[in-house]
Amino acid sequence: MASLYKRYFEISPVNNVTEFSSRNGVDIINFIIPSLQDVLLSTNHLHLTGTLQVNTTSTTPLEPAGAEQWGIDNTCGIHGAIDRVEITSRNGNSLIEQRLNYPIIHKMKKATASNKDLIVGAGSNQDVVGKNSVTVRNLLGRATVDKDGVPFSIQLDTGLLKDNMQRLNLGAIGGLEIKIQLSSTENFLFNINNGATAADLLDANALYTLKNVKLFGRYEYVAPNVSNALQSVAFKKVDNVLQVIQSSNDTIAFQPQVSSLDKIFYVFQPNNNSKNNYATNSSQMNNLVGIKNYRESRNGTLFPKDYQVDNEVPVSELNAASSGDTQIQSGNAEQVYHLLVGLNDQYPPIHSLVAPKNEVVANADLSGFYGDGTNTTNRSCSNVEGICCSYQYGFEAYATPMQNDLVQLQAESSVKTSDGVVNSVVRDQVQTCNTLIQYNTNLQYSNLQVAK
Repeated sequence: MASLYKRYFEISPVNNVTEFSSRNGVDIINFIIPSLQDVLLSTNHLHLTGTLQVNTTSTTPLEPAGAEQWGIDNTCGIHGAIDRVEITSRNGNSLIEQRLNYPIIHKMKKATASNKDLIVGAGSNQDVVGKNSVTVRNLLGRATVDKDGVPFSIQLDTGLLKDNMQRLNLGAIGGLEIKIQLSSTENFLFNINNGATAADLLDANALYTLKNVKLFGRYEYVAPNVSNALQSVAFKKVDNVLQVIQSSNDTIAFQPQVSSLDKIFYVFQPNNNSKNNYATNSSQMNNLVGIKNYRESRNGTLFPKDYQVDNEVPVSELNAASSGDTQIQSGNAEQVYHLLVGLNDQYPPIHSLVAPKNEVVANADLSGFYGDGTNTTNRSCSNVEGICCSYQYGFEAYATPMQNDLVQLQAESSVKTSDGVVNSVVRDQVQTCNTLIQYNTNLQYSNLQVAK
């Protein structure tokens, strides 16, 4: 699209403070992008910048080479510090998009990267990610409390600001207000080794701070006839429906209520201890514990697959003696195939975090292999597993209407059983199911309504 000229901008938060923290101070970062006539916003160049500080107390920084077993998700990186993002039009204060459970959705989209992508390139330099949580821990330390911390520069992972199909017409949209709610310290930080001495584990004094936060971007000035032609913007939106798997053979049901369904991705987490807990990574994406098979249906009939997907060798049926803590892997080839098609929109994928190595390392973490053999560890957070179904069926730009349809998932697993090999702590509690529904939507500038 031709533009008359371009101009870069840098916006400070309207909160008028320089430090943000979920524990001490302000935990909402508020930006306003003004309404400018005949000006387009190029969201590809819109970045949130700043520095991340991690402290053992309000006056003591995390030491660079200290013994503290503190970490963050090495796949989400700084994105894990964001709990939700709300985008509102300044014209009538109309809510355009609200992205809840931000870290989980970001990790789903980050699954199209590979383990090596986390080590080199823009990700490792801008997102505070790395090979594992130990390598990222080395980035978090700083010698004195006056040091700014590790810098970051990220594109906010929302539909309107990242998965949009056109530039945003700031004059027609009336300007934007962006509110970023920070995650709690317990949800962002975790213990790398829960078997470490108490002095090296996280406690109530731990906190993180985002400092010198700015919004950097680029305006594109265009002729009036160009801006007048842009009356809407299409983008992909993600909603999360929270449900619970309560038994070894359970069914969940919901209605997507969208007219252009892209994919559904089911993420399972232990219900009792995943959130607000230093012992676990709140953004973990391990498989449903001991999953044996699953079936998907639409309005009571099997759809889009008219058969049950079986895991030929579930983890619960492995021989514990011969498997060992570094070889626990299920025979879930078909489940992984559909997962890759849904997440990457193609098969085979070019890059993906859905890999046997990541599954094995995740199970080793649960077994305590990297620690004392009893307490769990959070050394590697690159595993992305779950159940996914693409409703594009491998065709680009295709989607399925589901305004009034009932979607059901039936899964047989080790939940609330006595199955061996699988982690008993995870096995003995109900599982929270985050049902991530991605669909195509459209924002009409005339009435600022988002069509589902």
